[in-house]
Amino acid sequence: MDSINVRVAKRLLEIKAVFLRPQEPFTWASGIKSPIYCDNRLILTAPEARNEVEQAIADTVKREYPEAEVLMGTATAGIAHAAIAAHLLGLPMGYVRSGNKDHGRQNRIEGRLDKGEKVVVVEDLISTGGSVLETVEALREAGAEVLGVVSIFTYGMKKGIERMAAAGVKNVSLSNLDTIAQVGAEEGYISQDDVARLEKELAALREQQTPEVSREELEALRGENTRLKAQIEELEAQLTEPEAPVGDQTNWKDEELAAYRRAETVERQARNRAAQMYHRVNGLIADLAARMEGSKAEMTTAAEALGQALDQLQSALDGGQDVLTEGAATLRALEPEHPAEEETK
Repeated sequence: MDSINVRVAKRLLEIKAVFLRPQEPFTWASGIKSPIYCDNRLILTAPEARNEVEQAIADTVKREYPEAEVLMGTATAGIAHAAIAAHLLGLPMGYVRSGNKDHGRQNRIEGRLDKGEKVVVVEDLISTGGSVLETVEALREAGAEVLGVVSIFTYGMKKGIERMAAAGVKNVSLSNLDTIAQVGAEEGYISQDDVARLEKELAALREQQTPEVSREELEALRGENTRLKAQIEELEAQLTEPEAPVGDQTNWKDEELAAYRRAETVERQARNRAAQMYHRVNGLIADLAARMEGSKAEMTTAAEALGQALDQLQSALDGGQDVLTEGAATLRALEPEHPAEEETK
């Protein structure tokens, strides 16, 4: 009878959530070379595979953590799986953000969680264990009792195993690297000639390390992100604030000219600030890309948010240009006409 490991491995290969490429290894963002690539997000788009995987998560929680009271998903990949499994189990669920929100209640943990509640964390895959351990730490700081983790897939990397053990965190994965390789060979996803090469490359993958990012570095980068957002908000406020009154000028042509000059000044200042912001944002993104494999999702979110804000600034500047164009047209209309000289007979 097939075990859960084998059944899940077959499903992942069947829906192409896992690719085996021993002849041409994939390169991760961290630079690690891997003969296997896993994208468990595809599970959600394959109903039959999804039903089997989510039921397997629920069964694993009941078997390994019978005292579980709450399921918590990791952001963002574990959220959907935690929600479906919690529904099957009749348990409450929530999720843990990679960092606190910068608005509203500034929550990091979404969903109700009482101190002392017994929690199981749901993760889609584990490599070095960095993201799931951050989730566990946040839950422990909130007073929860973390029973352990259920993950869909694990690479079985040495660093991840050591870090989980050091933190006292139990992990149960539905499938793993060895099972995927075995099933892949049996089902014809790779040739028999590639089996030995794959086994050698998998052994090397388990020993590989990814760059460390300290908590202090991560907090510093988050602080820089917050400062950039504040500067963008300040600039947006300057662009949208009402113009200062022009006083008791009786000549409306002078008023139009003054408004035109103010708009020109605002546009020039805004363009200068926007240019500076672009340089700072590009520098931050480059720094994040070089230093933060473990915080890749957060880096992408920050970059997208900043990009959207800068797009908004550009729209505001384009609006200022429209004001200038309209003012110029008004001034031209105000120029005195020169009537043609009467012809003398």
